[in-house]
Amino acid sequence: MDVKGKTKDNLKARMDIKEYCRRKELWLQELQNGKIVKPKASFSFTLDEKREIIQWVKNLRTLEGNASNLGKRTDMNEGKLIDLCFGKLLESSLDRMEENILVTTTKLEKIFPCDFFDVMEHLSIHLEQEAHLGGPVQTRWMRNKPNRNDEGNSDPLFQPISIFNQNGRGSKKCGKRGFTDMKMQSAVTHVLLNCPEIQSYVNVQHLQLVKEVALGPESQVLTMNKYCDNGFKFQTEEISRNKKTNNSGVYMQGDVDGTGQTIEYYGVIQEIIEVRYSGWPKKKIVLFQCEWFDPSHRGTKMDH
Repeated sequence: MDVKGKTKDNLKARMDIKEYCRRKELWLQELQNGKIVKPKASFSFTLDEKREIIQWVKNLRTLEGNASNLGKRTDMNEGKLIDLCFGKLLESSLDRMEENILVTTTKLEKIFPCDFFDVMEHLSIHLEQEAHLGGPVQTRWMRNKPNRNDEGNSDPLFQPISIFNQNGRGSKKCGKRGFTDMKMQSAVTHVLLNCPEIQSYVNVQHLQLVKEVALGPESQVLTMNKYCDNGFKFQTEEISRNKKTNNSGVYMQGDVDGTGQTIEYYGVIQEIIEVRYSGWPKKKIVLFQCEWFDPSHRGTKMDH
């Protein structure tokens, strides 16, 4: 990005290039008036290219709580980023980073001058190991803010049937609407397929609860536009559309026609509903109605 005051491509680096490197196009040039000119390197972006990159970062929408407001961390006039900070790390990403960092560093040595590589570039090899051991930097600060998407205290009434043990927290403003037959059947199927206690319905202890589940949910459901669970916030596509962050995307793995092979599904939340069953103790489950992208056809959407 060739940021003034931070770039390693300075006059001293160009002087070393003439001594140690045969890239004449990068050597300092002396003009007739005695001034020294530093030719622009092929690996440096022009101002227009920088602004294009910065504009892409400015429009990037990440999950809430995962990064600072990117729009406030950009300088379009000078084409640079200012103090970016991401709040969460994925172990799978760290594993890939550990595998790729050595290869990336080797490739950079073929492009950048020798003085580009100092302790800061070498530090990137160890940052992944540090993150694996200690987690994100902010989790090691003396004062940590509570997670804004925390679901709060769990329900003291423990549910004997595991699928109803949801500790999530929905939005305060909820609506009510009727349940169509098709969607009710879809909800009932989901509950039955993901409830191991149903498989052992002969258990006398759960017999009454199984009967209540078998009768199906109530015809009225609660609708909400956001739901917090396991430290993550989920929102409908309509609510996320006008926000700086995007929390409407979901991902899951599914079985391929009972073959044992898994396939990745990506979708967008269209509606969040809370389904309730009659009887005591209270039995309720929150379901996401999503618009899924069919991975077997490029870009084809399937509504389930």
